[in-house]
Amino acid sequence: MPLAYRCDPAAKLAISVFDGDVTHAEWTGMLARQLADPLWQATTMGLSDLSTALIPMFTDSQLEEIKQQYASRADRSAGRRMAMIANRSWDAALLLGDAAQRLTARAIVFNELTRACTWLGVDVAAVRTTIADLRAELKAGLQ
Repeated sequence: MPLAYRCDPAAKLAISVFDGDVTHAEWTGMLARQLADPLWQATTMGLSDLSTALIPMFTDSQLEEIKQQYASRADRSAGRRMAMIANRSWDAALLLGDAAQRLTARAIVFNELTRACTWLGVDVAAVRTTIADLRAELKAGLQ
């Protein structure tokens, strides 16, 4: 699976890494795991590194499904600050950010990590280390 995440309740931050081809089913599967995870529920911010992902343009119905998943946990989704680092999947990230905005989350798509971390108010070195660890786990097939 090309997706991994880790939660840091002390920093109130969930970090996700998307690598390679990511399908709608994989995305919604990870989202379901996050929404049920007590550690994710203890966070108020999310940072998703999509910089090495190839995400297809989801259909309106697929975006609606993602929106409904977040809406099922509106207590943890509304007001959530979400930063997405995009590169190859810029258009898909913008669509997903727009879907999050409709749930009253605050989502911004960035083109590099430092600005995203500054906006979230989190330590860029710690986030960079977590992203590297998650990428290594994905490459080793540990997720």
